[in-house]
Amino acid sequence: MFNFLKGKKTEITFTFDRATPVYVPGDTVGITVQIEPDKDMKLQGARFRLTGTELYCYTTEETRQDSDGKWETHQVDRWVQNEFFIGEEVFLRETILPNGKPQQYTFQYTLPLECLPSVKGEILKVEWKASVKLDRKLAGDIQEEAPLTVIWPAPGVDVQPGNYGQSSEPYEADMNFILPGLEAVLNQPYGGQLRVLPHKNFDASEVRLELVHYENVPYDKGNHVEKVDKVILAKGAKFEAGKEQVFLFQAPFLADAPPSLETENGTLTWTLKGVLARRLRKDTLVEQSILLYPIRG
Repeated sequence: MFNFLKGKKTEITFTFDRATPVYVPGDTVGITVQIEPDKDMKLQGARFRLTGTELYCYTTEETRQDSDGKWETHQVDRWVQNEFFIGEEVFLRETILPNGKPQQYTFQYTLPLECLPSVKGEILKVEWKASVKLDRKLAGDIQEEAPLTVIWPAPGVDVQPGNYGQSSEPYEADMNFILPGLEAVLNQPYGGQLRVLPHKNFDASEVRLELVHYENVPYDKGNHVEKVDKVILAKGAKFEAGKEQVFLFQAPFLADAPPSLETENGTLTWTLKGVLARRLRKDTLVEQSILLYPIRG
């Protein structure tokens, strides 16, 4: 339940049909709105909306004139909001809401099967909310909103255990991941093995796992964000030609990690990297993209 108090006068309460308002595509969202004014309120109308909004941040160039009259070009970031789902209903026409008599209104909307999930990325976001706007006669409008969450469950398609990825330098060493599949689920363990079969004798200052969170918005000049979490699997490792070594790992997903996402305007991806850090030369590595979901289907 979400309660909002506007100027300590009009109370608007949103009550969802679930204790926690979390839904999947295809679900019907039920919402009851209660309006309780502290005095007779003249309305010209009232509107309910259920909206899904994609927000993305792109980089563009902007020319400005400084205090000396010189023109300079700067790169600036701009946010765009795109409402991709709108359920809208005018539920009151011109009327008077009486003082002390709470009025309740119930709304139901079915989410499309192809709708986007809620995502809180750095430059790519998807938000869902219910809102009510009271168009008051001869007074300022009142508008309040309540958030809800839409999630995509893991489809259970890419769940075949096996070897994944290829070495960046196969003539130096074969490298791959042994994984339970390519679907990871938030707040559930996702681990595997990093397999290294060297073809030469060499040392590595460390063997590490990198979990790469990458967001890309290609519009205009493009924009991207990359975050890397590292786990050291071994330090001062020695490798002998023909002797395989296997390193166990757990991917370090944070509890609030955003799920994988692909839209017309951007992508949010997750990649595992196994790295052999080698002194005085480039690293040898293997990488594999995986899909992150908030729950299992």
